Amino acid sequence: MKVSKTLKNITFKEYCDIKKYEYSIIKKSYFQGVYLPRYIDNLNKNAYMEVKYPEIYVAKVYNVNLIGKQSLVFDDDDYCIYDMPCRDIENKFNLKCANTVYIDKEKTSIVYDDMTIDLIDEGIMLIANASANYYHINFEVFSKLCLIEELGLYPNIPIIVDEVILSVPQFKEELDKLNKSNRKVIYLKKGICYKVKKMIYVSELAVIPLNRRIGKTCEYGELAISELAIKLLNKNLAVENVVSRKIFISRKYSKNKRLENYEAIEQMFLEFGYEPIYPDQISFDEQVKIFSQAKYIAGVSGAGLTNILFANKGAKIICIMPKDVKTACYSTIAGILGQEYYFIDAKLSAKKDQYAYYQSAFEVDEESVYEFLKNIHSK
Repeated sequence: MKVSKTLKNITFKEYCDIKKYEYSIIKKSYFQGVYLPRYIDNLNKNAYMEVKYPEIYVAKVYNVNLIGKQSLVFDDDDYCIYDMPCRDIENKFNLKCANTVYIDKEKTSIVYDDMTIDLIDEGIMLIANASANYYHINFEVFSKLCLIEELGLYPNIPIIVDEVILSVPQFKEELDKLNKSNRKVIYLKKGICYKVKKMIYVSELAVIPLNRRIGKTCEYGELAISELAIKLLNKNLAVENVVSRKIFISRKYSKNKRLENYEAIEQMFLEFGYEPIYPDQISFDEQVKIFSQAKYIAGVSGAGLTNILFANKGAKIICIMPKDVKTACYSTIAGILGQEYYFIDAKLSAKKDQYAYYQSAFEVDEESVYEFLKNIHSK
């Protein structure tokens, strides 16, 4: 039998105050630098802004419910314990996912099967709405695992993750590498509801909500990855290496190549000595090795560029991404890690597809790409 519930949204700290549960502040709210993309038509502009990042904390709650592949937590008193919608003052983000029917800053409506509730004695919540995406799982899941290991928090408590990790070999490899305390791992099935008697929650190390509401556009600074997350992932996974390779992150096997003149652009990079790399076709260790050896890393905006986390300081990052997208995720990673970064503008396609504009197709001017590559490799 399906159960429908409308829940009142509340933050974890507010919930702990009401229930008299404990939480501890890891890092107080602070101002953090966001490195904006440097487009090749104005390389003299080294744009930078500061945003206020929410405090980072760890909370301990009891007798709450989780649904696999959902970031929200709810209890039997109809509280939806979820920081993200409570921060969405302008109601810009569409946080609906899987079992969520409706969500705004005030309330959340969910539908689930009441016969699928399993009991978990205790665990550290490391699940997320987009845990099937390499970019999201690193910053929303694996960065938290790095933090609890770094601080030595709750070493004997299992971690709760989404079952999708078992279906992506690279995710499982990375999880095993970061699970330094050899904690027991509890895998949640997508859409299945679980009761957790004692749950540890680590607040977000990256504010990257999935989607925008129709008519709402992106602005720089609205999506932010904490410097802590970037440095922890780099510290735990990156390796020092001799840098010499020029690599192009190929989307040849992707269902959504995004770049409409992709074949011509990829061929152009290959002619300048770049080798195509297919991250989803190689092991996680091989990805780390290749990116640590790269002097130049180029590609179309997408999850594969997350691997610049493993590139060395001074590596040159080249990203093709329309200015209209207005996201600073990759430039911020590069800036914090001391990498050089260049962005090439592209025109959003007039063709309609099923994707939002910031995930939609675009086309880049081939002549401008060629001139840029000629200039950068003649130095």
